[in-house]
Amino acid sequence: MPEIMHKGSHPAINVAVVGHTNTGKTSLIRTLLRDDQFGEIEDLAGTTRYVEKSTIFCADDAVLDLFDTPGFEDSSALLQALDELSKTLHARMPADLLHAFIAQADAFPDFEQEIKVLRQAINSDVLLYIICGIVMGSWILPLYSIVTYAAGSKTVDFIVDGLDSAKAAMIITTHPDEIARAVSEEFGTGLTIIDAHGFYSDTPKTVLYVVVNRFQTVKLKTLVKGVDANAYMAISPVADLLHGSKEEETA
Repeated sequence: MPEIMHKGSHPAINVAVVGHTNTGKTSLIRTLLRDDQFGEIEDLAGTTRYVEKSTIFCADDAVLDLFDTPGFEDSSALLQALDELSKTLHARMPADLLHAFIAQADAFPDFEQEIKVLRQAINSDVLLYIICGIVMGSWILPLYSIVTYAAGSKTVDFIVDGLDSAKAAMIITTHPDEIARAVSEEFGTGLTIIDAHGFYSDTPKTVLYVVVNRFQTVKLKTLVKGVDANAYMAISPVADLLHGSKEEETA
């Protein structure tokens, strides 16, 4: 069975690149990715008609998901349409108004492209509005903003989780006793043995549950595979541990 590994404790940051038509959104993403094949670039306005995604990795971790979006074709008319819609709703927050506008997309056929942009925007963590680069004559400031956001997010993770954060491993194996003995002797920790039943195989299975620190996960995988090459593993982060009535932070 394939091994499942959770590389990071948090998903990648979603960055939506938005702006008017023909402001260089796709060109910017090509520069970031160093990929001149991403998207489509032409002199005509409105070349990008759909939202396209690409991911930036740091080692094996996905840190940024970049979304290239269609351009706003008529921002003034869009603002007017939103203003008119707001008079018929009791939306408390701007996001509620945008959700209502997107939900009524069929009633606004002239804003097909803008609705694609808005839909992606409300599902993203960061918006990079391309007009910034045009007005300032440089992409440095908006790009530094993204880097700062990503670095800040990782720093917060480190402060909250600590360097020695815990990992929980669920191991499905046909050699539970051998693996449990090897893990216990190596890490000096206990394991929980759970009787289970395979749905597709319709056969009895045994699940081992163990918590180790992040630096022990590589050794754990090596130990398990050394005993049972077909073992199924799922490794996930642990926020905190509870021993009886005493709570222990993993940091």
